[in-house]
Amino acid sequence: MKRGLPYAALLLALAFAGAAAGGEIEKKIEAETGAPGSNPRALDCTGAIDVDCGAVVSGSNAGSPSNVSAYSCVSWNESGGEAVYRLVLAERQMLAAQLSDMTVDLDLFLLSACDAGACLLYGDAGFADCVDAGTYYFVVDGYNGAAGAFTLTISCALPPPIENETCELAIDLCGVGGEKDGPFHLSYSTSCASNDYDLPSGNACTGWTSSGNDLVYVVCLSPGGTLDVTQEGDYDMSLYLVTDCSDLSTCVAGSDNCCDGADETIFYASAAGGTYYLIVDGFNASGSGILHGEVTGCCETAVESGSWSGVKRIFR
Repeated sequence: MKRGLPYAALLLALAFAGAAAGGEIEKKIEAETGAPGSNPRALDCTGAIDVDCGAVVSGSNAGSPSNVSAYSCVSWNESGGEAVYRLVLAERQMLAAQLSDMTVDLDLFLLSACDAGACLLYGDAGFADCVDAGTYYFVVDGYNGAAGAFTLTISCALPPPIENETCELAIDLCGVGGEKDGPFHLSYSTSCASNDYDLPSGNACTGWTSSGNDLVYVVCLSPGGTLDVTQEGDYDMSLYLVTDCSDLSTCVAGSDNCCDGADETIFYASAAGGTYYLIVDGFNASGSGILHGEVTGCCETAVESGSWSGVKRIFR
């Protein structure tokens, strides 16, 4: 399979796309206050152009049919013509797409099927995220009927292995900041992680479901030990602390504030001591963020982990 940008560059593309999305929201804030509209006709993909990873396509939506004006992921009017491209992935990829060389207001959509209701990602400059193997459709459409030329660049990379994907591979927070007890500051991304842990609706932990991708950290606290942690990110996050990953009802503290970009904070003091798993999750999405805080009263012995990195930190 052809490769485009390396993984690090794809992460930069993700940050760039997020910044662009902020400008897009500001530009279309009035339109976004409504709900997605309905389409009188179905999206036509019979003439979709097949593209591969690494493709750089010069195109135009001028003269293309305008069958849809509403997508499930936005609420503004996209009544320009639709230029449609099809991409088939044989395996999971970190996918980045960029839209450039435009003189009119065009937007890019990624669909999981030939259906405007199957929108996964969108942006007026591009986007990047991990996607599973399958068939995807890129649609270049025009805001309020806009039509014109563009360049579409598509890049893929195999996502890196996730060190702390599950509780068995959790990263130990005791020592991660350099000392066994003390502050820590970690960057993370759940974009390429899997959805391993789901809080049920109406749970007593956060009150909300957590169907986003997740990562796990672990801490062993002596009696009286504390964990003070804040999660900052660019999506609707969820943060919770459990004693048994196979039974999320063992949650001892949780936080899920609405909505995108709202910080989550947990402070927990362990009266009896024990091992606790901090699950970094999302309400219904994945994203990037920072985890920072402080741990006091770490256990003298290491937490068992499925990876050596999860154990060695406690003995630095």
